Amino acid sequence: MRKGGSGVVAFPFRSIAVAGVLLFLAAVVVGSLGAPARAEPELNLWQLNGGWQGDGHQIIIDVERSQARRDPAKPFQWEAFQIKNISGNVAVFRIGPFQFIAFVEGDRMDLTSHSFKGAASLRRVD
Repeated sequence: MRKGGSGVVAFPFRSIAVAGVLLFLAAVVVGSLGAPARAEPELNLWQLNGGWQGDGHQIIIDVERSQARRDPAKPFQWEAFQIKNISGNVAVFRIGPFQFIAFVEGDRMDLTSHSFKGAASLRRVD
């Protein structure tokens, strides 16, 4: 900064303008690097609806009534079904007190939960 003859401080406006333009361009470049384009559409809630079976597990989801069954030995025991999050092909949901993470591709669901060890691979049965 220079001090003018009248005691007023003169700002170098040219360098401030250049810095502002550079900051703007940097923000545009960083913003364009954000989220990558999705190759496939996001999972639809209704794609979870119906029966799923495999690896010794069976789940029947009734999306319309927000209920689901986990135990084939108790066909009339429905529990609350809650979606927590859907991102891409991954859904996080609860059936009663148990939380599940499902990766869904077409008629296949890879399922993990704290209610059983490992992962289960389920297929749509209806």
